[in-house]
Amino acid sequence: MPYRLEGLQVGGPDAPAKLTIEAGVELRFEPETLLRVVDASSTLVAAGTAAKPIVFTSAREQPVRGRLGGHRL
Repeated sequence: MPYRLEGLQVGGPDAPAKLTIEAGVELRFEPETLLRVVDASSTLVAAGTAAKPIVFTSAREQPVRGRLGGHRL
């Protein structure tokens, strides 16, 4: 079962956190939302494998390839 998300934030000001996403998980993000790791005191661990990858995708019924964007500061 995929997870539908309206954004996801790991940690916050003065609230370090660690989120581990297990192998085989599918995360579907609603349009105009984001995945954010707040700062270096927080961690996102994506524990996917070749046999059970983690999928980050759109929650749209008809996802458009290349429409997911992002940047790194």
